[in-house]
Amino acid sequence: MLKYQNMEDRQYSGPYHDQTSFDSLKERIKKQGFMGIRIISDSMDPFIQVGEEVTVSEFVNNKQLQRFTPILYWDGKKLVCHYFWNQSRIPNADGKQTIVTRSLKQTKSNDVPVPIENILGIVVGRKLSAMKRISILLSNIFSSTG
Repeated sequence: MLKYQNMEDRQYSGPYHDQTSFDSLKERIKKQGFMGIRIISDSMDPFIQVGEEVTVSEFVNNKQLQRFTPILYWDGKKLVCHYFWNQSRIPNADGKQTIVTRSLKQTKSNDVPVPIENILGIVVGRKLSAMKRISILLSNIFSSTG
């Protein structure tokens, strides 16, 4: 779960728990280009810690997504901050293109596929260390789930 905070005026403006609220947040980030969002879960700890504010830039297209890119997306109930794992080859039941994400708590398990339009933005100025990425990749290779 996350709190949302505008970086310009620093006023609390959430939480968002429905599609209409998410859509308005997406419009707001589109107009501003970026937004500060405070993380209140530990799924990306210690990379992004509980209570830390991250800057999220607008998601424009799939070319921004590379394996391990931290993103913020709407899961239908709340915003989630996880890292991009891969693009799904097969569209979901609605015919929408989806991506696969993972948390640092469960690096061998895929999250539920995320429709592209549910991506709010890219966490900027944050990159998993090369050692952490290699560690995750190797653990997935040896467990044959990657």
